[in-house]
Amino acid sequence: MHHHHFMESKKIHLPSDDDSSHGPCFEMDSHPPGTVVAPMDGLLLKVLVKDGMRVAEGQPVLVLEAMKMEHVVKAPRSGCVHQLKINTGQQVFDNIVLFFIKVVDMRFDSGTEKFRSL
Repeated sequence: MHHHHFMESKKIHLPSDDDSSHGPCFEMDSHPPGTVVAPMDGLLLKVLVKDGMRVAEGQPVLVLEAMKMEHVVKAPRSGCVHQLKINTGQQVFDNIVLFFIKVVDMRFDSGTEKFRSL
């Protein structure tokens, strides 16, 4: 199991069980809740979500390669991916905003035929 230590301004949510397949979720205190930031410098190997896609808390959202290791970043909360700013193969740097996860109200608005965002 690999452990990473980050500055105090960054939250890391680690699973309570010993299952190493669960990776941490990354958010920054200086950004609004649901902001997903790069946890370290690295190369984006896979972007597993698209703009507008619904995700569940803890769902893998991207795979980052750093120090010859793959790091899975998971959604910090449930909601809808908003303002996706990244592509596979892109180099990212520590603390840059990758995208946001907006909370979605599950009530369906028949007038617009869409789910309402909070």
